[in-house]
Amino acid sequence: MAITFAKSQNSKKLLEFSKILNWIKKPRPLLWFYFMLVGLGFLYLITALIFNDFTTPFSGDYVSQQFAFYTNGYDDWHHFFKTGEFIFYDTNTFLGANNIGSNSFYYLFDPFFAPILLVPRQYVPQGMAVLTIFKLATAGIVFYAYMRTLGVSKGSSKISATAYAFCGWTTWYLWFNHFTEVAICLPLILLGIEKVLKEKNPLFLSFGIFI
Repeated sequence: MAITFAKSQNSKKLLEFSKILNWIKKPRPLLWFYFMLVGLGFLYLITALIFNDFTTPFSGDYVSQQFAFYTNGYDDWHHFFKTGEFIFYDTNTFLGANNIGSNSFYYLFDPFFAPILLVPRQYVPQGMAVLTIFKLATAGIVFYAYMRTLGVSKGSSKISATAYAFCGWTTWYLWFNHFTEVAICLPLILLGIEKVLKEKNPLFLSFGIFI
């Protein structure tokens, strides 16, 4: 009995792994769905983009903090690329602040901040708008993968992923734009919880929380 159970568990894990490999080997359907989410993101914000120089000037912290944070981070990283000197104490904010301690929360080592460094400095607000759309689409595609891992059908997974990407929570927190990354990580954490409950395996949950 124990041997049969172990074999069935191993075969189940191999089946799940083979599904992931199939998604990697045949990425075209996922890419089409991803770009569909990107297109929906542009339509979602089209009014703001058209009438505000292709920016998303949300109220509150987005205007009063996020623009300034991203511009400051742009300057700090370009200073590092040019001189090799990483700024540990940043004097750009009033009396100054611990750069890593203060700004890691907002952008400093965020992989979704990195593409901003590729655009000219004056286009940082426009880059933030485009990245917001891609972050929403990425949240949707990660949620789609989570649904498929649970055995949900492709159609239902796509509907769920679209609803998740543009749900009230992500819409509300667009004005605090680094919170959108939380929407990307949440499906990974949920999948990790599933693994802990069903397989007593904490590795995926640890990975999701780390990310």
